[in-house]
Amino acid sequence: GINAEYGDLRPDFQMQILELKKIIFNQIKPKQLSGRALNGKALLILTKSYIDSLNKGIVPQVISTWEQVVNNQATKSFQSAIEAYNDYWQSNQGRPLSFIQFREIHLKARQHAFDTFINFSFDPTPFLFNKLEGIIENLRLTKWTENE
Repeated sequence: GINAEYGDLRPDFQMQILELKKIIFNQIKPKQLSGRALNGKALLILTKSYIDSLNKGIVPQVISTWEQVVNNQATKSFQSAIEAYNDYWQSNQGRPLSFIQFREIHLKARQHAFDTFINFSFDPTPFLFNKLEGIIENLRLTKWTENE
């Protein structure tokens, strides 16, 4: 393959690259579905879902396919967030913990869980945040019981 450094390219070609980048970043609008902007990952998963449907001889329905993609990603986001919470606990726990130690670890683990959830989720709505908060609260109660 050809592997050239940017500086090795002709100056007029470098200018053309810069112009193309300006067009892409300033004039092309993000792809949207149902009023929601799709990031690259969401667009890729949605496209793959369409291709899979077409390969099976099924005509994909845009809205139901998108809802399925969002729901699948939300499930993966919850799983990743729970994993992040539990992983933080495992790496920072000695038993038994005082209430203050327990609370400190819980708050940091909770933050790791929410950061992970935001990174994995396509559409982190208040409903999903509240659902995650409930899951983490149940985990906290279980950890507290195990700590006693």
